[in-house]
Order: sequence, then C-alpha cells, then structure tokens
Amino acid sequence: MTIRFQADADFNQNIVSGVLRREPRIDFQTALVTDLEGLQDISC
Repeated sequence: MTIRFQADADFNQNIVSGVLRREPRIDFQTALVTDLEGLQDISC
C-alpha cells in the first residue's frame, strides 16, 4: 500500500475525518495509527 498523505500527530483529526467522509478513496494515515506519535519531525 502506498501512503498518499501522512498526517502529523498534532494535525486536527476532525479534518482527517471530514476528508475521509467526503472522499473515502483517499489514502490518508495518521501518526496515531502508524505508531509515529511522539517521534521528532525531521526537516529536509
């Protein structure tokens, strides 16, 4: 499975829910689901 969108842990979960309700085919994962919460962000 290819992740199209990865939401940061502090991203508003209401936005994620609304996007998925409107377009359920969007591949959207959150840091909470992938056990990434608490890890430091990296900058490019």
